[in-house]
Amino acid sequence: MIEPVVDKESHGRALRRIEELWDAEPGSPEAQELDALATLVDAYERKQLPIAPPDPIAAIEARCEQLGWTRK
Repeated sequence: MIEPVVDKESHGRALRRIEELWDAEPGSPEAQELDALATLVDAYERKQLPIAPPDPIAAIEARCEQLGWTRK
């Protein structure tokens, strides 16, 4: 049964169920349950665990480091 994801406990249960359903056959009832749970978890995480945009300078420095660029 699909239940709302409203706190840490229900979030954990939903994630465990998603793991169980991960290889569900497309179009099956299990795949539909997986899609519904993923949507609920996504909504909960966006609300409870927002990701702030990076500082512009830090983003540039991180990208330069990824590319192996130095100040030279």
